[in-house]
Amino acid sequence: MWNKYHVNKVCVPGGRLALVALIVVLFGILPHRVALGQDVSETDPQIERPTVALVLSGGAAFGIAHVGVIRVIEEIGLPVDIVVGTSMGAIVGGLYATGYDSADLGRLVADVDWDTMFSDSLPRSLYHYRARLASEHYFAGTTFDSGGLRAGGGLLRGQNISALLDRLTFGIPADIQFDDLPRRYRAIAADILTGEQVVLDSGSIADAMRASMNIPGLFDPFQLGGRKLVDGGIVNNLPVDVARSLGADIVIAVETLEQLADYEALSRSPLVSLDQATRILVEANMQLQRESADLLISPDLSGLSSSDFSRYDELSKRGELAAREAQDELNALAARLGQDPARASAPVPGYVISYPAGRVVHITDVRVRGGTEADAEAALQLFSRYIGRAVRGTDLSDAVDALYSLGRFDLVRARVVDDENRQAVLLVRLTPVERGQHRVQIGMNYFGSLSSTARSTVVLTPNVTLTNLSGEGSNLSLTASLAGSNGIEIEYFQPFAVNAYLRPIAGYLFSFDEFFTSSNVVVRHRNREAVAGVDLGVVVRRFGELFAGYRLRWFESPIPAAETSMISTERFDETIGAVLLGAGVDTRDSRHFPMSGGSARARYTTANPRLGGEVEYQLLQFDADLFVPVRDNASLGAVVLGGTDFTTGEFQQEIPRTYRSFTVTDPRLFVVYDEEPFFGRHKLMAGLEARVRIRRADSFFGEGMFVSAHANAGNAWRSLPQSAGEFDLRWSGALGVGLRLNAGMGIVLRAGVADGDQPFAAVNAGSFGY
Repeated sequence: MWNKYHVNKVCVPGGRLALVALIVVLFGILPHRVALGQDVSETDPQIERPTVALVLSGGAAFGIAHVGVIRVIEEIGLPVDIVVGTSMGAIVGGLYATGYDSADLGRLVADVDWDTMFSDSLPRSLYHYRARLASEHYFAGTTFDSGGLRAGGGLLRGQNISALLDRLTFGIPADIQFDDLPRRYRAIAADILTGEQVVLDSGSIADAMRASMNIPGLFDPFQLGGRKLVDGGIVNNLPVDVARSLGADIVIAVETLEQLADYEALSRSPLVSLDQATRILVEANMQLQRESADLLISPDLSGLSSSDFSRYDELSKRGELAAREAQDELNALAARLGQDPARASAPVPGYVISYPAGRVVHITDVRVRGGTEADAEAALQLFSRYIGRAVRGTDLSDAVDALYSLGRFDLVRARVVDDENRQAVLLVRLTPVERGQHRVQIGMNYFGSLSSTARSTVVLTPNVTLTNLSGEGSNLSLTASLAGSNGIEIEYFQPFAVNAYLRPIAGYLFSFDEFFTSSNVVVRHRNREAVAGVDLGVVVRRFGELFAGYRLRWFESPIPAAETSMISTERFDETIGAVLLGAGVDTRDSRHFPMSGGSARARYTTANPRLGGEVEYQLLQFDADLFVPVRDNASLGAVVLGGTDFTTGEFQQEIPRTYRSFTVTDPRLFVVYDEEPFFGRHKLMAGLEARVRIRRADSFFGEGMFVSAHANAGNAWRSLPQSAGEFDLRWSGALGVGLRLNAGMGIVLRAGVADGDQPFAAVNAGSFGY
């Protein structure tokens, strides 16, 4: 695929290279002033004017300033024959080389969801329902195999950024010489194994851009041409010398870099010192390059951060301002070249593309590379529909995302290549997951409340999952409960047929309930439970499931006292054999602080001595929520939950056992704990919620910060009310603020009033799921 690449040996000392691999922020160094242009002379007798090169540095979000510089170059009418870039400069430069103009680039940086680009996550709705259940209860984890833990070479694989670059360059064959582009192009990367500079000059332009911006530590090393490549900024962040080697007579260089941190900033965090060391390393490779440029443009980026992708408009304007400050030199250069502005700034004919329409390609065949036969079959099922059709890159997004959401691949790429007859073939390249097949992860759930009584509980849930033991998708999961409760649950998940599964389970749980009496005496009671059973289920599309199951349970727990509703000193010991019927659906955009979509769960349990137990009862439990967006960052939600015990006859109990009873207290809707808790046979609660996202994702606030207002009502009853007046509702209202840190971790603080006169405060942290 890659016909050649020039290698200039630029050795990086081993210690520094190891340091670079730890850095997970994008590169930036101290800006310098504009240098004066040098005399222009024509050196190539085969063209009528000198060759002009544009060299664009790395700098993460600062690289968006390149767009503003290009805007001024186009206005002046300077011809650009060669584009050479590093990191973000390679992306902006690569798109410019293919025919994108400054207007295209401006729209692109405004439209891209940059939070998603620096993530491997897809929209939640694309993931399989069971996969979400298996992963969203854990906030951290890694993979392992027989050789030990395998954390990988980076935090991310880079699927989303790779898919974006594939879309933006769709229609350009993945096996071309970059000299054949409208503007000659080179991207700079570094070989992480040797420290060598790698000049990418052929193959896939999307791969070249991707390799050049492959930030060490943040992304896995990018495999290309037998090399492990990372961001070229560590070897040549301003590659003026590469432009000269291509015959450039005039080089306009743009550096978009960050000020070095002062001592006060360095003393705040060791990460700042690590970042500073990287900047110094990159600065060392730029000093001679600046001196070699004919014109150096350095935008003033003070007050901005290299992670400020959301401030794309300001960044572009800073670049434009710097170019206008150098406009006298640019005008003089244009005059010396003697070019007509309208003609000089247009690219030469070739694979010209634009944004957002892109190129349309007529697909004659689909081929799959990488993965197993089953992987290839799955890919062909998704992509074969494009054969014989005129396709744009954006048309492939759904198929790419659907294949990636299976969880079997680090990367899924779709691009065009020419076959032996020069016909356009869609090549789907799969990179199977290289990390260990198995997972170790940890979750937690903390809940605390303060009202007339105080209560808190925390449960840690470490998990080990062994995957693909009896076919694709099968797994053995072992989950422990620690701290507030102690236990273990073992389950085996075996898919079969189409979307069907068998799930045997077994577990044991030892827990305590704490209650506060009116005299502030803490009453602590022990509960023990053992369970074994099996479920047979079917997943309905990606969003839900239906299942039937059998459970054999053993309980030992206190019996609620009849008169006071408090837990008594008497205990019961019962075995229950039961059949379960259940259903679930979840279309929410997030498990924590959803802004759109809804979820619902229902479970019906019927226990009978003929099923292996000692008691008979029928129990229905349900919960549902729905969230409707009303603005970009605001939504309204409704929640309902409840249950009822249908048991009649000799097994009906005035005060039911704790395993089939309901209390008013609920960590979502009614957090106040009664001094004398009430255990009922029926429960119904509902709530309304208004939620606003006040901050989007960043390194500190995770996936977003939210504020909310809540109004709730409900109760639990020993017997069903016979009229509306007997419902005796309890009320609560609260204001809250929360953080969504990742899919398995959220934090929410709430303060409010219950029943009109009970102030309360509550905190949830972990995988609480609302």
